[in-house]
Amino acid sequence: MERARALWQDLAGAPVEFGRSAAGVVVSPASTQCPPSWCGIVVLDGAGIITVPTDEVAAHQA
Repeated sequence: MERARALWQDLAGAPVEFGRSAAGVVVSPASTQCPPSWCGIVVLDGAGIITVPTDEVAAHQA
């Protein structure tokens, strides 16, 4: 699980950690978790991370 999380964190393109109570959200237009301009959501073993392309999109995640 540690290696899988490390891979997805690397693909996020910005520092982010998997959160238990709430997914970690990071603004990363260079993320390779998903196609450009999309939001990427990854959940592993009940913990998640979310990448968003802009600050505006991040504000809507709150």
